[in-house]
Amino acid sequence: MHASQTSLSRFAGFAVLGLVLAGMSSCRKGTVASSFTPIATASFGADGCNSPNNTFAGPTLAYTNMAAIGATSQLAASLDEEVLFLSGADGSVLELDFTADPLLPTVTTIVAAGEIDTLLGAALTAPPAAVLSGIAVLDPSNLVVLEHTSNTILIVNRFNPMSVAFYIGFPNLTPSLVDGPGGAARFGFGPDPVQVIATGDGRLFVADGGNDVIREVSIGGLNAVRQVAGLGIPGSMDGSLNVAGFDAPSGLSVNCAGELLVTEGGATGNRVRVLRFGPDAFFGGVTGTAATLAGDGMAVSVEGVGELASVAAPVSPVTTAEGEIYWVDSATGILRRMVLSTGTVDCPMFADCATANMAGGAFSGAGNYSAAVTMSGRMYVLDGTAGTIQLVSP
Repeated sequence: MHASQTSLSRFAGFAVLGLVLAGMSSCRKGTVASSFTPIATASFGADGCNSPNNTFAGPTLAYTNMAAIGATSQLAASLDEEVLFLSGADGSVLELDFTADPLLPTVTTIVAAGEIDTLLGAALTAPPAAVLSGIAVLDPSNLVVLEHTSNTILIVNRFNPMSVAFYIGFPNLTPSLVDGPGGAARFGFGPDPVQVIATGDGRLFVADGGNDVIREVSIGGLNAVRQVAGLGIPGSMDGSLNVAGFDAPSGLSVNCAGELLVTEGGATGNRVRVLRFGPDAFFGGVTGTAATLAGDGMAVSVEGVGELASVAAPVSPVTTAEGEIYWVDSATGILRRMVLSTGTVDCPMFADCATANMAGGAFSGAGNYSAAVTMSGRMYVLDGTAGTIQLVSP
């Protein structure tokens, strides 16, 4: 993006940021602007609007599994249980129940390693092994999981071991970008982990990182897939959704105001963005705006206010009822926080971000991370390099 475009984008971002923060405050008080159509927060999974404890006594090791926790593994949390779900680097799907002990889960194998490989083998010619990333709780019985080899969304029944099937998308080794009915739609998730989240109004949102777009699936009937934001080419730009661009979007969360938060890496990314959807246009298509909440595009972990702060390939946002956003800067391994009432972006596990950088973060440095918050407010962070899940907010 040219320097002039960057300046205009930042100017627009500051203006929109003020409107967004004001809107978020009014939404928390129960009033919503007429042009804004809130997304219903998750009904079964903790995909946003949760309340992690804001004291940090970690990281403390809660679970380790070098076979299952790796470069694309992700976490999801149940809304009404002390349970995390893990998409394994070995193609497994695991349930981790922390009800009895926050540091010693009861582990249940929902899908064993190799089971999804068999599914792919029946649909594809000589496929490589399954590569799983984003995972979400669809309903009380089912999970959805992103599978990168086939570029599809799988459905997994958590109460029927080894029950896994293609759910959304046409299995294909060649990534592509095609909207339409669920069985005909095509994705291009790319090599890096990306998230999927389920809302309370019958939708999935998918960070289609390899295509630099955000996709929406309307669950039920044809399970229709459509592109709701992004241009299909890398470039982080704010504005109306029909012109807003993204660069390797990866993390998603729905905040308490019903807005979609997106984290993005990429050469022009390194930002935390907010999407506010309006009603569908008369002739079809999505209306709304995209704005930058945090990040100046520099891939470093530096505190500041809003776009004056720097964030380093942020991933896996967690939003709270108190108006805070947490995520991990995956390029530095530092937990970050934004307080929306002030716009302050800091490094909450350290006295300041300079100290966090000197310490090398609380985890393994640059790598794959995923954060999730359980029903009780415990925040766990998956560290793909170490093969661990750690409790950071007891």
